[in-house]
Amino acid sequence: MRYPTIAISFFVSCCLLINSGSSVAKDSVSESWRKANSLQILNDFRDLLSLPNVAADKAAMNKNADWIEQYLQQREFKTKRLVAGGAPYIYAELNNPAATKTVLIYAHFDGQPVIADKWTTPPWQPTLRDNLVSSGGKAIPWPTKNSEVSEESFLFARSAGDDKAPVIALMAAIDGLKHAGIQPSVNIKLILDGEEEAGSPTLSKIIAQHGSLLKADLMLFCDGPMHQSRQRQLVFGVRGVMGVNLTTYGPKRPLHSGHYGNWAPNAAQQMASILASLHDQNGKIAIKNYYDDVRKITAVEQQAIDAMPNIDQQLKNELDIHSKHMKHTRVENSVMEPGVIITGIQVGSTGDKARNVVLPRATATVNMRLVANQKPSDVRTLVEKHFSSLGYFITKDEVTSEVLKRHHKVLLLNWGDSGYPAFRTSLASSMARQLNRILEELDGRKPLMTPTMGGSLPIYLFEQVVDAPIIILPVANHDNNQHGPDENIRIKNLWDAIDVYSAVITKL
Repeated sequence: MRYPTIAISFFVSCCLLINSGSSVAKDSVSESWRKANSLQILNDFRDLLSLPNVAADKAAMNKNADWIEQYLQQREFKTKRLVAGGAPYIYAELNNPAATKTVLIYAHFDGQPVIADKWTTPPWQPTLRDNLVSSGGKAIPWPTKNSEVSEESFLFARSAGDDKAPVIALMAAIDGLKHAGIQPSVNIKLILDGEEEAGSPTLSKIIAQHGSLLKADLMLFCDGPMHQSRQRQLVFGVRGVMGVNLTTYGPKRPLHSGHYGNWAPNAAQQMASILASLHDQNGKIAIKNYYDDVRKITAVEQQAIDAMPNIDQQLKNELDIHSKHMKHTRVENSVMEPGVIITGIQVGSTGDKARNVVLPRATATVNMRLVANQKPSDVRTLVEKHFSSLGYFITKDEVTSEVLKRHHKVLLLNWGDSGYPAFRTSLASSMARQLNRILEELDGRKPLMTPTMGGSLPIYLFEQVVDAPIIILPVANHDNNQHGPDENIRIKNLWDAIDVYSAVITKL
C-alpha cells in the first residue's frame, strides 16, 4: 500500500509523456493534494480499523460493511451487499461511459482472531509508532494537522496490513484524481470479502449466485505483503491451504511421571514423534509421494526468481536466524514448494508451572500450503496414510474408552472445511505486460515479476467465472506482522498504494 496523492499528480504529466518514453516527474498538484489531505486519509483509516472484524462475529462484520458501503457511496460507487449464510461480501461498481475495459478488484475486510494480551496496544485501537515494536518503536501522538503525518511511521491495528488498506487507498486515489480533473480510464468493480481469514466458506455460493456481476478484462487481488526488498511487484500465483488438528491419547487420567512414566503411554511423546516425522533432515516433507503431483517450476518462472534481489541474508539478520529450514533454498523458491507447518502444540505446562505428570491427551495444529496441481483431497489421503504407517488407528469420531482399549495408538484427526487449491498463471499475458509498464513508469524501476507468493487466497473460485487474467498486486510492508500481534502498516506503503491504484485505473 503505497503513496496517496503523489501518484495522482504524476498521472497528469504521465498522460502527456507516456508514449514518448520520457521520464516523468511528479507535478506539484498531486503532491500538494496529498499533503493537504494526509490527515483525513489517516483518520478514515483509523475509523475503519477501530471496528472489530473477526468473520465469525456476523454483527461486527455487518458494521464493517455498513461503514465501507457508505464510504464507497460517497465516491459515487453503486454497492450491493451479498450474503450466503456467512459474513457479508460487498460488490461495488463505478462506471465510466467512455471506458471499454473493466477492472475487477478483490480485497477483504475481515481479520484474523486476536489474543489481545499479546498485543502491545489494543488490536482495535489504532496506534502510531515511530518504528516496529520489534525494533523498539515508541508510540507517538495521533497527528492533529497534515504536516505531522510522517510517512516513515507505522500504524498498528488488526487488519492494518491485511487487508483493509486497499479500501482506503483506492478511495483516496479516486478522490485525488477527481481533484485533478482526471477520470479513470476503466470501469471499476470491487468484490470485498468479509470472511477470507475464515477460508471464505460461502464464497462459492456467492459466486454461484452473483457470478454474472464479475465480468471483467482484468482481476486484481489486492492482498499480501510486498517483496522484502520493498520493490514493487506483480504476483502470478498463490499457494492453496488446508489444515488439520491432531489429538493423541495417554491414560484416562493424569498419572505421576515417577510412578508411571516408563509404563503408561505418553500423549506428549507420541505427538512429538508424529510431528518430527513430517520432515527429513533437509527440511523436505517426508510424507511418501507428497511431491508426485507438484507442478515443476518453469524456466521462465525460475528466471523471474533469479532476477529478484536475494534477500535471504537480510531476512536472517532481521529475524535472528542462523540457518534456513530448507538450507539451500532461497525464500522465493521455498514458496514454490508445498509446506507442512506446525502452528501450535498444546499439552501440559512448562517452567515453574510444569507438573510431573503423564497427561491424557496432546493436541497440535498443522497448516498445509499447497502448490499448483495438488488437490486437497489427495493431500488428505497421503497424510492419513503417513500417520497410519506410524502405527496409529486413525479416527474422525469421538474417541471412547472402548476405542482406546482396543487400539495400541489412537490419533484423532479434524480436518475442518476451509481447504482450497493453489493458483498459478502465466507471467506473459498482455495485461501483465501493461501492468509491468505502468508500475515501471512510477519510478523508473521494473517491478518484480513473482511467480507465487507464500500465502493463500481463494483465487481458484474466481478462475472458474472470470474469463480474464488474474494478478496479485500486493502493497503492504513485508514486516507487517499479518495474522499476529502488533499487525501494522508503514504509512509510506499506504501512500504508495494510492500511487499504484491511481496509475492502474487511469492508464489501463
